[in-house]
Amino acid sequence: MIEPLDVAEAARRYAPGTLLPMKPVEPPPQGFWSRVTESISGITLISALLAFIFGALGLLKPDAAQGWLDIAKIFAGAVVGSAGASVAAAVRGK
Repeated sequence: MIEPLDVAEAARRYAPGTLLPMKPVEPPPQGFWSRVTESISGITLISALLAFIFGALGLLKPDAAQGWLDIAKIFAGAVVGSAGASVAAAVRGK
């Protein structure tokens, strides 16, 4: 009859592996700006640039401000969405 200790001994002999650390290894500390720049993607920068451009056009053309502001709102939403996606991807990657 096979005993549990026999199975444990066989596992130790044929697959010794390496011992896992008892406490998790912490990543080295990073500065605030390095964490911010890691989470900003190209789409975030382009969307922010376009939002500023449309916002400036809305200020320069007050008679057509409603249309420009609607477009600026769309791009501002894109900035928030892409920043959120970047943060979510960074959190999943770590």
